[in-house]
Amino acid sequence: MSARPEIVFAALDQPLEGAAALLVGDDLALAETAASLNTGAGGALMRAAEAANFKGKSKTSVEVLGHAELAPARVLLIGTGAAADLSCNDQVLLGGYVFGQLGARKTLSASLVAEVPGISGQRAAELAADLAYGATLRSYKFDKYLTKGKAEKPEDEEAKDGATDGITRFVIHTPDPDAARAAYAARAALADGIL
Repeated sequence: MSARPEIVFAALDQPLEGAAALLVGDDLALAETAASLNTGAGGALMRAAEAANFKGKSKTSVEVLGHAELAPARVLLIGTGAAADLSCNDQVLLGGYVFGQLGARKTLSASLVAEVPGISGQRAAELAADLAYGATLRSYKFDKYLTKGKAEKPEDEEAKDGATDGITRFVIHTPDPDAARAAYAARAALADGIL
């Protein structure tokens, strides 16, 4: 069985990891945190989205790299589509999509700002929990029958190489981390049964 990432729920005002994903609604609708990051970067996020013809459609993305005014070195804008159309299953699938996109960036830790315009209260906690559940399911790797390497590298040598076997820490920023953590508990148990 492959190692699953540590899922951490954090408040929206906590610092983002080096690679971060922001959820963007239809027609480039930004939630408060994403809008403040865009403003702090002088509108760079929206300029990149417009240059890539990104409209916020479900499961589409655009990446902004190394902008001087953004704390994360990589920022992914992930389309959610219309908030009213997001079902529970769509949220789980979106979590898997986000995890796959961030995992392709070869980073050990990543952040997801689980904030969508038009979703608040308990529904925001459920959104964060569903995104975490989708990410957990997406993190599974079937490697039972893979050939082992000729010689295993010592741990300190792997750290020097910067080689990673994927995301080991996934931080989900949400308006109410405690409610999201409670909502995720049942989903984590379900993931344990599946994986």
